[in-house]
Amino acid sequence: MERFLKTHQKGNLYTPDPRGRLLGSDPEVYRLLYGSQASGYLELYASTRKEPYLREAVDRLEALQTIGNIWSNSTRDGDLGFAFLKAYEYTGKPEFYEMGMAAARRLLSYCDDLRNYGACELNWGMSAALCFAEA
Repeated sequence: MERFLKTHQKGNLYTPDPRGRLLGSDPEVYRLLYGSQASGYLELYASTRKEPYLREAVDRLEALQTIGNIWSNSTRDGDLGFAFLKAYEYTGKPEFYEMGMAAARRLLSYCDDLRNYGACELNWGMSAALCFAEA
């Protein structure tokens, strides 16, 4: 994974989506690129304790914080909330804790609304559950 991400990074902070989606004003694209890559690097750090992996994850999460509204306000935010909470566990940075807990609070509110009940099951429900468990 590391070799692929580094080889295809081409001077960017992130590795661009190979399907060619362009970054624009859509926060969903940033969330998917930065968030999923940060999660991958956090997993690499967890299994190896190599600091460069943590730095790569932190760089991406810090970049997400500067973008503005990165949330979908649905259970899909669980993965990103989980990444922020794991990064907090490894770094102690309070801003990561706040981002992760804010995601958990939004998810709880979203899943409490019975109109959204079906979205809190299966894959998306697992995404939300990851964030709840870490929170």
